[in-house]
Amino acid sequence: MPFLQVSVDTVEFWEDYGQAEAPDVLAALQGTWYTKDGGYRIGELCGRSILWDVSWNMRPPISGLTLLTPSTVSLQLENVTHFGTLQLEAQPTIFWDTQHIWLKK
Repeated sequence: MPFLQVSVDTVEFWEDYGQAEAPDVLAALQGTWYTKDGGYRIGELCGRSILWDVSWNMRPPISGLTLLTPSTVSLQLENVTHFGTLQLEAQPTIFWDTQHIWLKK
């Protein structure tokens, strides 16, 4: 999967597109997420925050998830911003720019 680049145009598009869709997308993302490889529990998405499973030993144990477009999210970990592409059909999935894949179960 190619690296996602988010431009000012993308952000302006999202602002113009209408925030009405944001709650629908966020609602679809709520719940518990697992890695595709191995099925390890990542944590739970509550609102716009990921509550990391204790097995990841994340500090802090909560990270913010930003909805950039109806199909793109970002997550900052250790001062690095990662971008993910959303697939919300049958099983919600996030394809991260790091090649990791998260599945909602």
